[in-house]
Amino acid sequence: MKKLLCLILAAVLIAVPFTAMAGEGGETFTLRVSTTRGDMTWFAQMYDDIFAELTEASGGRLQFEVFHNNTLGAPADIWNMFTTGGIDILDMSPGMVGSFPVSEGFNVPFLYENDTQVLVSMNNLLAAGLLPEYTDNMQVLSFLPGGNLELFTTKVKVNTMDDLKGLKLRASSVTLSKAIEALGGTAVSIQPSEQTTALQQGVLDGVITGALFGSTTGLGEVCPFLMQGTIGMSCMFCGMNKATWEKLPADLQTLITDTFTAKVNEFYMPKLQEEYEKSIEVLKGQGVDVYPTDEALLAAMKEATASFKTEYVEGLKAQGLDGDAIIAIIDDAIANN
Repeated sequence: MKKLLCLILAAVLIAVPFTAMAGEGGETFTLRVSTTRGDMTWFAQMYDDIFAELTEASGGRLQFEVFHNNTLGAPADIWNMFTTGGIDILDMSPGMVGSFPVSEGFNVPFLYENDTQVLVSMNNLLAAGLLPEYTDNMQVLSFLPGGNLELFTTKVKVNTMDDLKGLKLRASSVTLSKAIEALGGTAVSIQPSEQTTALQQGVLDGVITGALFGSTTGLGEVCPFLMQGTIGMSCMFCGMNKATWEKLPADLQTLITDTFTAKVNEFYMPKLQEEYEKSIEVLKGQGVDVYPTDEALLAAMKEATASFKTEYVEGLKAQGLDGDAIIAIIDDAIANN
């Protein structure tokens, strides 16, 4: 029944694009928004605050219909609605849909070290015109780093390369799955919804994911070990349908851009760090042994996956992208942040 309702609602949204009406203060625009964030999360509250601020600051010229938690359907369906104009603003992970080859850099093992490096590199790549995977379909409103990806394990506290051998591990991307194999483990493909059961039954020995995710999904109850250290990164995006953006007057475009930029810099980035620290305390409270990556192990893991960066650049070139320019901007962001 829920799936049927979602399909009906999705059909209505595609059939009825965003609306613009004349009012006393000028033309009024009603924009439809889809986010992946759960209704009660601070992420969703941030979006609700942004849209309330925009409505007020625009004198009511901007109105929003917000659907959190992928209410409108599966990610692929939501992406299709977004690119065809049924959804005006979309918050999503590039890993969920479409082809985002430059963003695959988040998954190059041990390339990035922190969220600021991710945000700066993506903003600089965007400014340089090197992100057609985004700009072909949208006006990017913000990039939203999602924290570092770390190693949760069920039975083994990993301190050496030998400890990694044979471990059945899950990662969220093809690149990190290949990294698991390069490190001596066995990559297991399994849906996130089946992850906890797989860990309990021994189908999985661990997962590479974020502590924020782990602390809210019960990973601490099945994984007594968390090795802190940035194996990979994650980053969401929020964008506006290109056709919708082009129909907005310049003053509203500026208002939207300035509001999103300020919220990300002044609220989101500090909040992300605060929530990460809270998640570590939650996990410790669940009895998880949270420990730093051994320095010798880190050096060995980096050596074992050293070729991934070159493979990433060559993969970009094979798709007709300027891999050298892209990695130069990423390297600069990493070196200076």
